[in-house]
Amino acid sequence: VIIEAVNTAAKDAARNLSAAQSARALVLPFAGAHRRDSSSAQAPYSTTLHAALADAGVTGAMSMQGSASAGLLGVLPLPSGPAAALVTGIRPAGALPGGHVVYSICNVQLQPLHTNELGDDDRQAGEAVVNLLESGHVLVSYNVDLTRSLQKQLGASERKQRTGSGFWWTWPMAAALNDDRLALSWSVRTALGFVSTSHMTLHGAIAGGGGNIWYTLISRRSRLRAGVRFITRGADTDGNVANFVETEQIVWLAVGAEALGANALTEEKRMSDATNGSRDSVFSSFRIIRGSIPVLWKQNNGLAKPPPELETPMWASRAGLQTATGARNANVGFSGRISAHMAHVTRSYRQVVCVSLVNLHGSEGVLADAFQRHLALDSPRDCVDSQSEDCLVRLIAFDFHEHCAGKEYERGLTSLMTLLKKDIHKFGVFVSSNDDCTAEHGVNTQRGVFRVNCVDCLDRTNVVQSAVARVALGMQLYALQIARQSKVNSGGEQFDEIRLSLDSEESFKRIWADNADAISKQYAGTGAMKTDMTRTGKRSAKGMLADGVKSAVRVYYKNVVDEARQEAINLITGCAMAARIPRSTALFVAHTVQRVSPGGEREAVVLELHENAMYVLTAEGLRYAYARDGEKALHAWHRRNDREKRPRLRLDFGAASISPLELQFRDGGSALRERFLRSLLAWTRSPVVEKAAQASSSPFRVRVLAAAVEIDTPHFLRNWGLASESQSNEDANGQSSNERLVICLVVPRIGPRARLYELAAVPADIDAHGFVLLSAQSAGPRGPAMCLLVTKDIARYALEVTDSRSIPNAAPSGSAPNAMVATAVRVLGVSLCFIGMSLYRPDALYTTLAALRLGRPGFDAFGQYERTYLCGRTRAEPATAEENHLTLPDWKPFADGVSTVRNFANGVTAVRSALPNVPGRDLSASAGSSALAFAVDELLPSRPLPSLPSGDDPALRATMALSRLQISNLRIPPAQAVGVGYSSAPSNCYIQFHSNLMFDVESTRVSLDGGPSQRWVDTQRLQFVASRKEELLSSLVFGLVIQQSNSVFPEQIVIGSFALPLRSGYDRDLSAGPESDAGFAPFEAQIRMQGANVGTLRGETRLTLQPRAATEAGLDQCISGDSSGSGFVDPKLKQTNSRKVKNYIGKISNYWSKAGKADTTFARPSLPVTSNDAAGSNQPKEQPWSSAPQSAIAVSQTPAPDSLQPQLYTSNNAMNPDNLDVSVTDLIGELSVGAQSEPHSVAAPPPNDVPRDEVDPLAALFGDSITSGVENTTARKAASKHGTGQHDPLIDLW
Repeated sequence: VIIEAVNTAAKDAARNLSAAQSARALVLPFAGAHRRDSSSAQAPYSTTLHAALADAGVTGAMSMQGSASAGLLGVLPLPSGPAAALVTGIRPAGALPGGHVVYSICNVQLQPLHTNELGDDDRQAGEAVVNLLESGHVLVSYNVDLTRSLQKQLGASERKQRTGSGFWWTWPMAAALNDDRLALSWSVRTALGFVSTSHMTLHGAIAGGGGNIWYTLISRRSRLRAGVRFITRGADTDGNVANFVETEQIVWLAVGAEALGANALTEEKRMSDATNGSRDSVFSSFRIIRGSIPVLWKQNNGLAKPPPELETPMWASRAGLQTATGARNANVGFSGRISAHMAHVTRSYRQVVCVSLVNLHGSEGVLADAFQRHLALDSPRDCVDSQSEDCLVRLIAFDFHEHCAGKEYERGLTSLMTLLKKDIHKFGVFVSSNDDCTAEHGVNTQRGVFRVNCVDCLDRTNVVQSAVARVALGMQLYALQIARQSKVNSGGEQFDEIRLSLDSEESFKRIWADNADAISKQYAGTGAMKTDMTRTGKRSAKGMLADGVKSAVRVYYKNVVDEARQEAINLITGCAMAARIPRSTALFVAHTVQRVSPGGEREAVVLELHENAMYVLTAEGLRYAYARDGEKALHAWHRRNDREKRPRLRLDFGAASISPLELQFRDGGSALRERFLRSLLAWTRSPVVEKAAQASSSPFRVRVLAAAVEIDTPHFLRNWGLASESQSNEDANGQSSNERLVICLVVPRIGPRARLYELAAVPADIDAHGFVLLSAQSAGPRGPAMCLLVTKDIARYALEVTDSRSIPNAAPSGSAPNAMVATAVRVLGVSLCFIGMSLYRPDALYTTLAALRLGRPGFDAFGQYERTYLCGRTRAEPATAEENHLTLPDWKPFADGVSTVRNFANGVTAVRSALPNVPGRDLSASAGSSALAFAVDELLPSRPLPSLPSGDDPALRATMALSRLQISNLRIPPAQAVGVGYSSAPSNCYIQFHSNLMFDVESTRVSLDGGPSQRWVDTQRLQFVASRKEELLSSLVFGLVIQQSNSVFPEQIVIGSFALPLRSGYDRDLSAGPESDAGFAPFEAQIRMQGANVGTLRGETRLTLQPRAATEAGLDQCISGDSSGSGFVDPKLKQTNSRKVKNYIGKISNYWSKAGKADTTFARPSLPVTSNDAAGSNQPKEQPWSSAPQSAIAVSQTPAPDSLQPQLYTSNNAMNPDNLDVSVTDLIGELSVGAQSEPHSVAAPPPNDVPRDEVDPLAALFGDSITSGVENTTARKAASKHGTGQHDPLIDLW
């Protein structure tokens, strides 16, 4: 297939190869095609058209079919092979200064670059991509780069102008050419967003050019973290945020053009006149951006509008934890994930004012607090409280729903604009000229930007952005000197008060409302809400009714359509591939796994570990690839358990666009999760994992400190006695010489002047002293507050961080409430839980603990972590210490029968729960002072990473037998027995066993007896698998005692938990033989719940170890060696029932939307080819699709984009339209070439050298619009003259 981009060849059916000597061409070889002089497969390359024809085997004179294309987008990988994506229909959408027209793509075809048959996966993926590209929101221009603002284009260097942009929507398809130079030269630059152009006039028909104003609004959406509502939220690890859109407001004066009335011409004619005579125009632009709140959060747990949730705590959003974004930026002063985003924004726009419109209370309050908290950590306080104008990044938190509710809309919006107007004038606008007027007011460049956001960054955001843009419009008009005479006549009118005519004001509102609808449709599926505010300036009953309908449609999209839309976006932006896995041997394969999508949907997938990457294959035919080594490889892993008792594993990779990956293991339970995790850690070459393995050989120190007085001012590490310990020096090997620290700071009482945004317990100088903040919490304005710090050398190995808080009931007036905050974390393999408390009476301990939600469902904080630390105050008033230096109290038994407690003289109480499998060494030497208690100080051993057996060592299968189980003194926990109607004696119970090394969750039968004493006669056998004996013997079995109520609908109620070491069944007397009763060892475990002892479990246990090969034991070791074989597995995955229903509904929708239209997704014609071969035959030869020879696409290239006039010629039966613009005169000349078997549209702007009186590019060429399948009588007659049964769309076009 030959595509010629310059229409300089003869315009008749006979083509002489000598005409192609000077034409350049881009060759896209078919899959598997080889050069005639080489056996290696071809890559895309640039050559002459003559050479391209020779490579395709075409010699002598030839007769070819003619066709045309408006652009080459790039190459899309599909399951059967690659396909070229070609634009075959465009329509005018707007205009830019300098005579440039912006078009929207309305037709796209995929030309397969192979001879394989197309399958259902090809059609499904191809249709999804084409439907998105044909949405009417993808924009293209042939003379100007739409992916960058005017200010960037005029101020950028030549090197930067040639660099791909994050707003180039189809860049991954262009990059599939495998050569950036070819991609930049041959692929059209596209932008997803909105554009509209309108003619405007000033109030009073100002003379001297005031009636010749043109206004364009263009929005461009970033392809980085692209997606749809409820699925793509917040920020990723590279600082990219969801729904990031740059909107540019452009105003220009078309010099020399005749002033026109707003209603005098059609939209196309007025747009054409906007480009006529405007090449010397003076223009101005103003930019404003929107983007999701730049913290890691999700919103997918619900049917209609689920509440936002922070996806990971604070540690994942700050500095020191990322290799790619963790380095501090000296120019910007920000680091970490949120800081990486702000660094991007400040580099592009300089100063930033963040306007957050989310609710400060309710479900949205968690996002408002997180945004304020993160900015407060990296910037001065006055930058967050909007008191200073000199901050590089400043936040203005404005609760839109509170201030603009109902009739308060105008008043609330006016108050917000009062806050913003000074910054609007300070930032200025960009102006293309440097005359005296612009220089006087310093508005040559825009020196700052407003970053506006709400939860969705749609409805509220657009209202505020349009209000800001209206103020900036007055500045732009003044800067262009359009209103200079108006200023003189009005006696000094300010530029922000310039008035437009009534029609122009309506046009401004209409364009901004249309912009809101377009951006909303791309992200949420429907038009924007609250557009009646934008269109009319007030709320109306009709607008509120329309918003209700849109809300219902959005619920439909969330639950039915959005997953498929997200997959199409992933294909276009390169996050997912539809191509098959490269043929190599799979080192590990897991079939019984589900992928939990960002939208919360669970789908069956196949996991394969290959030599260079891990592949995740979905039932829809998509493939996600994760790197094995380098900075994009595995960074962290987190074990989780959902309430369905199905274990989950979250994997964080350096590739932000496809991270995190959350997996759910259906069959095999925790053992399958461990099996996969061990194989993954053994397979990966991640530098983070390698360093974690080295770090797991040394112990670490845990310290808990609590303030005994109210904290009312900012504090520092020296106030806690920690400044000296945080100083670290590096040895010759670059290793930190200071000890590894995990420090928890607890503030039971908070004063009114403490740090806001839950940072009351965070010292102000932690970054300067080498600490990393893992978590910071506060239960309310009075406390308690708590923060968790670690030294930098172990910050990367702090995994599975979860936060919780508990405020079960209100306190008496004027008192702090009973409240707790908790953070759980796994540091170097040891699970830790820290709890800060503030109780005004001691008996509130049980109910407050019961409200915490951490870890495994059903377990409380004391029953599942190897170390739990509870610290704070249990009395309303603090105790008075007589001496400044306190005496260190001894540890004493706690009420649950397992933990220990120490009470300090200053009123601080500390409780420590230590499970027996992690021995610690107490380092406490001082109790502190009257204001500060050193509650806990101990040294803990680290654990090695989960791994497979090394070398030829076998794995271990273990069986733990539990016999003669009985519970004594069983009672209902105090928190459950108070006020809920439970009896003090439980009914019949059963025991449920959990362990990460078990194959599945196991349960006993229901006990024979109810009441306080219960027993079981059956022997319970638990199966385990481990890599090493030490790993197995240091593990625990966690158990739940569950009461089954005797009602019509039995209710399962957890009343207690316990931990049983596996070693208790191994250290036994083996003299009587393994099967005798003497082979069992007695054990005793305390059952506890919510800080209280609720019973004792007794019985006998025996642990039997059996060495097995890794495969037999259930641990498949990765295969090493040659991976060049054909190990590809083509999985036949079954879609979930919910996805089947969604796909069925989608097919019905597509059927009705395309009723009566031919399917033109793939170009598959059968065209005649004539060639002068050795036999001298000149007869056309019909070749079926399946037997098409391997060939190539050739696209001509010339130095200047304006001179490219693309034209298609086919050397075989595969049709391939081309890439850049098509000359109208050349298209007319090609009408005699022949008709195409598939009707499609071709359109492009006229070349600049065509006289305007001969070609009217918008009125004559485009008419109303250009779409696929335009038919009329003239076209049918013309097509019949060519001997075809179908019309020629080029004739229709003319």
